[in-house]
Amino acid sequence: MQQCSTITPHASKLHFELQRKLVKGRKQFQIDEKKRIEVLEKQHKVENQLILSKTLVANPDISMGNIHVVETPTGLKNTSPLDSERIEQYKSFLRGLIEQASHYANQNAVPFEDLREIQNKRTALDPHMQDNPKVKVKVISEAPCTV
Repeated sequence: MQQCSTITPHASKLHFELQRKLVKGRKQFQIDEKKRIEVLEKQHKVENQLILSKTLVANPDISMGNIHVVETPTGLKNTSPLDSERIEQYKSFLRGLIEQASHYANQNAVPFEDLREIQNKRTALDPHMQDNPKVKVKVISEAPCTV
């Protein structure tokens, strides 16, 4: 059996038409996905602003300069349901973090040792994230998020 050095014009035309359709489909998917993400980000921004406003109204002793809104990720939609005990443990963990954070008036009030510990953890984590092909998120936003 011998390999042909060329393909027929008809086969070539079909091949390139298929490739053109695939490229157009990928580009359209990327455009649609970008639009979907922009819509979600706008919705989150509106929801976060509403939550912040309600929090400030409910807690008049908190001023706008002393509060940061942090968004907690909801996670994957197709996960198995968690036990109520595990959910309560996570809620308790989050309450503990909030309690710790509420002791500081602002970022400058955080003890230097805590900041050093955070920086050391990040220094150790960054190379892992850069080198690991399974990690899809390469940039972590430093901007405040919302709950």
